[in-house]
Amino acid sequence: MRGTTNVKGPSCNKDFSLFQKTTATRTITKYIQTGKKFKSGSKVSARSSGVAYGGNIVGGSGTFDITAYATIP
Repeated sequence: MRGTTNVKGPSCNKDFSLFQKTTATRTITKYIQTGKKFKSGSKVSARSSGVAYGGNIVGGSGTFDITAYATIP
């Protein structure tokens, strides 16, 4: 897969490139480090979008666009 992730939070709006080649399902969270610490109660979001390739995808590839929202405990 390849694409980008954008992380937004208080005083943070940072883009990260994604490129992962794998033969198994894996998480991408270990590849994204903002270098920021958010205060308790902060609202943050992470949007990942791009293209995934695979032998089990119709046409050989497909796009993805996923946004996750969180409030820091």
